[in-house]
Amino acid sequence: MDNQTNTTTNPEDNKVLAEELKQQGNEEFKKNNYTRAIELYTKAINLHSQEASYYSNRAACYQKIKKYYKCIEDTDEALRIDPNFTKASRRKAQALLAIGKFKDALNILKSILTIDPKDKTIQQDVQEVKQAEEYFKELEANINNGNYPVALSYIQKLFTICPDFEQLQFKRVEILVRMEKVAEAVKLSTDLMNDHQNNTDFLYSRALAIFYNGQADLAKKTLTKALQLDPDSSKCMQLKKKLNKFDDFKEKANEAFKRGDYEEAIKYYTDSLELDPGYKSYNSIIFANRAAAQMKLTKYQEALADVDKSIELNADYAKAYFRRGEIKILLEDFEDAVRDFKKVHQLDPQYAGIREKIHETEKAAKKAARKDYYKILGVSKEATEEEIKKAYKKGALKWHPDKNNESEEAMKLAEKNFKDLQEAYSVISDPKKRQQYDSGMDLNDIGGHGGMNFHDMFGGGIDPSMFFNMGGMGGGFGHGGGHRGGRSPFEGFSSGGGMPGFSFNFNRR
Repeated sequence: MDNQTNTTTNPEDNKVLAEELKQQGNEEFKKNNYTRAIELYTKAINLHSQEASYYSNRAACYQKIKKYYKCIEDTDEALRIDPNFTKASRRKAQALLAIGKFKDALNILKSILTIDPKDKTIQQDVQEVKQAEEYFKELEANINNGNYPVALSYIQKLFTICPDFEQLQFKRVEILVRMEKVAEAVKLSTDLMNDHQNNTDFLYSRALAIFYNGQADLAKKTLTKALQLDPDSSKCMQLKKKLNKFDDFKEKANEAFKRGDYEEAIKYYTDSLELDPGYKSYNSIIFANRAAAQMKLTKYQEALADVDKSIELNADYAKAYFRRGEIKILLEDFEDAVRDFKKVHQLDPQYAGIREKIHETEKAAKKAARKDYYKILGVSKEATEEEIKKAYKKGALKWHPDKNNESEEAMKLAEKNFKDLQEAYSVISDPKKRQQYDSGMDLNDIGGHGGMNFHDMFGGGIDPSMFFNMGGMGGGFGHGGGHRGGRSPFEGFSSGGGMPGFSFNFNRR
């Protein structure tokens, strides 16, 4: 017989033709040619639509090619014609189990057992349904307990029994989100979208995935659609409420920051962080924002802790690295700041002003690595000429090696500090050299900074050692021969044969 259905006006003839088509369909079924078998059974049905076996056989084909909903439709039609058709009932139960309808499948199987309680095949089917139910309970329990890898293992077990259980795919999306595999969750939900875009449970899992992927606005739209399909979906309502809270807290925090109320901003940022600790992409931004508020309050260590957390949550967040670089500058950790700014440039070469920032910070790092002459002298960067002189005198008295000869170690320390003191004074006491130093010029490029010696300080013809060996300066010191290249730092202390109020007697008492 050819592929065309040859109908006649005689119903009995049609039955004969239909039966022949059925047999041909059975042969194709045995060869695993299920699509061809479906065509033949369909032709048989067209010839004789009141034969239950035709629908049941076509249902078997749909079951084999995993079109379970079509299988259920055909078994329903077969049972409408013959309510006692046990084979069709079992086939429907198996299809219901495949799509996760445990209760419906079990009810059908139990009804079959009322006819033949000793049917071992049906008893085995019942056990398989109960096993699937148990797996599903374990799946839910592990999700609730946060045992996500174990939950995924139960999904795999369930798929061996229920290959077209849609809920499993949606739950897999949710679990992947909770396991912080957000990109994988988004991809899976995208793959499922064409077939399930009007399924509320799918839309919930999709919204969750894209929400955690940082697409809050799209997540809201997805939840709005889900609630239009099912206004009573509690999980969709709860998630949408959470999203609205995120927006509310963030908006209030940003408004407080703009008006300079940084304590209030920190409060709202903190409230936002407590909404969902697992929302990493969003929380990374909030930690960085809170760090900015901490910086405004000069709470640099707290700000550093926040921005470190921001980077921990999102290692590719360029703004967080930039902010950490700014904090490191305030903490005078210039080398780390340079590393952070270079990371920003690596992540986003077009980041505004990043090249200039790297250059400036490298310059500051180089400057910070130099000796701090102001610190050595013990004066501020705004110190006057007189303050610098006094500080030098004080340091010279403290660190001259002849005064620190109680041990070899003490003498070495004194020699080092005394040399640094001379070097610092020779630069900071000279306006031109001081300006060069303040501008960040390399020490090797500052002209004649090699240290000021006592011959220069007191003028030619005077041995500096006699200055430190004199026991109280009783004979007066005067101005010597003058200080070469500038005034002596000890000028003004000669009066009436001595230096009143300033003893240079280094003898031990």
